[in-house]
Amino acid sequence: MRFLIFCLMLSFPVRMEAQSKPWMLTAELDPLPYLTGGYFAALTAGTEQWRGRVLVADVNMPPMIYPERFGDFHVLSLAALLDYYPAGREDGFWYAAGLVHWDGSIRHEDSGQTARWSNWLVNASMGYLWNWNSRLAFSPWAGVSVRVAGPSAVTVGSTRFRPAALMPEASLKMIVFLW
Repeated sequence: MRFLIFCLMLSFPVRMEAQSKPWMLTAELDPLPYLTGGYFAALTAGTEQWRGRVLVADVNMPPMIYPERFGDFHVLSLAALLDYYPAGREDGFWYAAGLVHWDGSIRHEDSGQTARWSNWLVNASMGYLWNWNSRLAFSPWAGVSVRVAGPSAVTVGSTRFRPAALMPEASLKMIVFLW
């Protein structure tokens, strides 16, 4: 329902140009966190080639990601990234890099105890922009985040859990051109 409401709010985007240099504002949605019971939202602002992006993602990690005897692996992610689109707003590849903060938690099934931690990560990603029309684009993408600060292991009851130091990601995002 949240996803549908957000899409409806973005259904009438407007695009403007300032001083003959195209500036833009876009909103992004990624369905993967919604499929896990979480959410995702991102805003980008900048020129057609260089854009700053901020995002929030709330993800319940699927069981295939974490070891047996653990459950309820949850991550709240906040990120600030710089995106580069060589072809501008036209179809083509894009590249991004930035800083990510994760607040994670996981429960040990035997003890019922939960551990919480925070990590800082550096992210590098790339994707392909495919314009559906003048207001909507889709972008398959893949990336990797590498932990640069934060614990390499946390204690949950009498057991240690090791958050991954290297986290690959991939999905398909929807980009709405707002301005």
